[in-house]
Amino acid sequence: MPDRNIFALPRTAPPCDPAEAQRTQRHGLAWMRSFNLLCNTDEATRYFDALGLGRLAAACSPRSRGEHLDVLTDLFCVLWAIDDYFDGPAGDQLPLAQHTIAELKDALAPSTTTAPVTPLGRALADVWFRSTASMSESFRQRNLGNWHDFLNGLVSETMTRKDDAPPDLDTYLVFRRSTISLPIFFAVMERARQEELLTHLYVNANIERMRHLVMDIIAWSNDVQSLQHEVRRGDMANLVLVLEHHTGCTRIQAIEQVHTMVRDAYHEFQKLSTIIPRVFATLGLRPDDARRTGNYATALHDYMAACHVFGADSIRYQDESRRRLGYALNFAPSETD
Repeated sequence: MPDRNIFALPRTAPPCDPAEAQRTQRHGLAWMRSFNLLCNTDEATRYFDALGLGRLAAACSPRSRGEHLDVLTDLFCVLWAIDDYFDGPAGDQLPLAQHTIAELKDALAPSTTTAPVTPLGRALADVWFRSTASMSESFRQRNLGNWHDFLNGLVSETMTRKDDAPPDLDTYLVFRRSTISLPIFFAVMERARQEELLTHLYVNANIERMRHLVMDIIAWSNDVQSLQHEVRRGDMANLVLVLEHHTGCTRIQAIEQVHTMVRDAYHEFQKLSTIIPRVFATLGLRPDDARRTGNYATALHDYMAACHVFGADSIRYQDESRRRLGYALNFAPSETD
């Protein structure tokens, strides 16, 4: 039987400098520990190294180097921490989820009166500052909107996690986009590559559709890769379970349907990629803006390929690895050091 975690997508991550990938991987470990977000144990070190978030960042943005790459690595790290926390305590307790989200939103606009006090809040404030410091105000505002959409989606996910039945398909597809952090990653990849996209190009209908297709492809394939974990949790917000429940098909048939959806979305993405040069011509872009827009489309593809390889191979989605390492205790709002 074929491995259903492998989709009809690029199966090789974009080539990157192995030495730089290892360097930023080591940086990520030190950064996590500097905020007390990872236990100082051999087990936690082995798990973090096997997870490979720094290597993933290098594959997603292979031309980035040094601190430009490190900010992307640290974003992967802090979002991993947030995701795990909402996959654990905050995902089961709505008041805790709301409290945590309020602090994380404050971390995106720190002041002398609202400076974050928890390790997770301080880590997010650090990533937010470094990812926006050299960018325009329009970039900052759109990425702030991305963060708020994502954080609000986490609260909504907590509220629906214990529902007896999954939502209908149309509702779920909209909901899933709100709970995935990809718009944040796409923005910080602009920062990591030092190629900010002008606002009128960012909202171009073709570019926006390509962005949404990558979001859907990664979210839907992730639903297959994380299915067993979510079934064990009793979490019904999964595309496979939505299809199974509302169409009456078997689980295997539902998984096959997700594969078809991913394949169709990828084919549409490829077609849109071929018309980008014509878009440049109709917009009359300056050569530098045309280059940046072309690089942005390539970066979306690189990100999709890297995440597909990561999702299929990562220890994160292997059954035996779904265990708490104790680091999540440091995320709790009661912690002050």
